[in-house]
Amino acid sequence: MMNNKKTSDDFLIRPLPNVERDKCTQLILNEDSWNRVINALANSPEPNAKLKLAARRLQRLEF
Repeated sequence: MMNNKKTSDDFLIRPLPNVERDKCTQLILNEDSWNRVINALANSPEPNAKLKLAARRLQRLEF
């Protein structure tokens, strides 16, 4: 039986181009926090109605 659980090795982490660095904030995480983020990404639930509505509203915003 295959294990479908994702690990940090499954996520590509790469630096952003210089142009994009001015638009973001860098976070430095300890190991526990890093593992929590990766776990949340790997095991995220299906989007519900509230999340879908929020995504549609976000897409309409201009940055």
